[in-house]
Formats: sequence, structure tokens, C-alpha cells
Amino acid sequence: MSTSAFETYLKKVDADYRRGIATEHTYRPALKSLLETLLPDTNALNDPRHIECGASHCVSVEAIASV
Repeated sequence: MSTSAFETYLKKVDADYRRGIATEHTYRPALKSLLETLLPDTNALNDPRHIECGASHCVSVEAIASV
């Protein structure tokens, strides 16, 4: 695991938390960035549209290579 990516994530989450006005949604961009840094072939989506089985808060989709 990339230590610097994780440290960056923690610093962002900590800074948002210390403002005292953060909600669940405040932390999602930092998580998206962390996932995409650690898994470069992945596109993390925050609050994708509802599907048959419900509504996810975050999904990770592998990049599709062009042929």
C-alpha cells in the first residue's frame, strides 16, 4: 500500500473533521482519491444512480481498455 496516499487521505479527513461542520458526504472525495491512487485502473464513483438492488454510497469500477 502506498503510505503517502494513505497519509494524504488521513490529512484531508482530519482537516475536514477539525472544521467541525463535516457530514458523511464531506469525506467521500478523499476516499475517492485514495481508492483511485491505490487502484490506478479503477474509477471510484460517489453516489452513483440507484440500481435494482438499491443505492450504493460509493462504487469502484475497473477501467475498460479500448480494443
